[in-house]
Amino acid sequence: MTKHRDDAHPSLPSEARPERPEAKSESRRLHWSPLSFAALGVAALSLILAWYALSESRQFNEEKQRLQTAFETLSQEQQSHVQQLNQLQQQLKSAQTRLQERLTELNTHVNTAMAQRLYQKQDWVLLKARYYLELAQINAHWTDNQATTAALLQQADELLKTLSDQRIYEIRQAIAKEIADVKSSPTLDIAGLMSQLDAAQSLVSKLPIKQSISSPSANTLPAAQQGTPSAWRERLRESLNLLEKLVVVRHQTDDIRPILSPLHQALLRESIRMNLQEAQWALLQNNEQVYQQSLAQALKDIHRTFEKKAPATQSLVNELHALKQTALNPARPVIGQSLPLLNQLIESNTAATPSAAQPASTQEDN
Repeated sequence: MTKHRDDAHPSLPSEARPERPEAKSESRRLHWSPLSFAALGVAALSLILAWYALSESRQFNEEKQRLQTAFETLSQEQQSHVQQLNQLQQQLKSAQTRLQERLTELNTHVNTAMAQRLYQKQDWVLLKARYYLELAQINAHWTDNQATTAALLQQADELLKTLSDQRIYEIRQAIAKEIADVKSSPTLDIAGLMSQLDAAQSLVSKLPIKQSISSPSANTLPAAQQGTPSAWRERLRESLNLLEKLVVVRHQTDDIRPILSPLHQALLRESIRMNLQEAQWALLQNNEQVYQQSLAQALKDIHRTFEKKAPATQSLVNELHALKQTALNPARPVIGQSLPLLNQLIESNTAATPSAAQPASTQEDN
């Protein structure tokens, strides 16, 4: 549009040409022509478009810069997150490793604790069973109470029955054999023997005293009752017999006086009773020697003092002989097989317990 205005006056410059009023008005008319308006609009539109394009370009650049900055920030954050994620993964792996080690350690501790608890319970049962076996062995050796010995053995067997160890079977077999031996061994009936000795004491007062020498009155009565002598020879014979009775020579072999007073007889009976009571004491004390000596002394006194052929004497003598045949110390059953086996098992468990508990202590130290 400026070029078109210059082409209207090509020959004259603007300073050389004089301005005419007509030209000015014409120039004004040309300047404000529709074409000028269109050119002006185009120029304004171009300026607006240029400004808009420049603004858009600036905004685009700014947005691009912002996006690039944001992208760089995101990239940095992503790298940081990746690093953090890697660190977390490493920490997680480390935590998993430590957790696995801890679980393994706890499992070992639990197994060790269970093994120790099992050993402790088993050892407690074995020790208690050994205590019962020791009591049974002592009771069988020093007393004749076989029922108590069998009960102690059965109690030990009941304790061992609660354990599932295969080695217990051999010990229980030995205990069963010992129980059978105890129950099959002969028993001493102390109450029955005491009753027999009491009955023997009551029979002592019924025994007749031995009549070893006849009294003079008893010897002369038959002669006086034979009637009157018919001749002097008969009287002489009677006189000689009477003289023979005045002097008597006897050979004493039993140290018994011919005539015993009632007090002496009572003392002899009481002595026999004391011997029988001494036999009872020896029976209660399980003293075989005193028991036999007391019965032997009682039999000796009976034979020396009382009439042997009397039924009461024979009955008492037979009963005392039967009592002498009773042994106060019969063969006792030997209880010595199960206890050594049980001691061997306890020693083996004691030796195995420290090795089982050693790993746990080592891990705790670490």
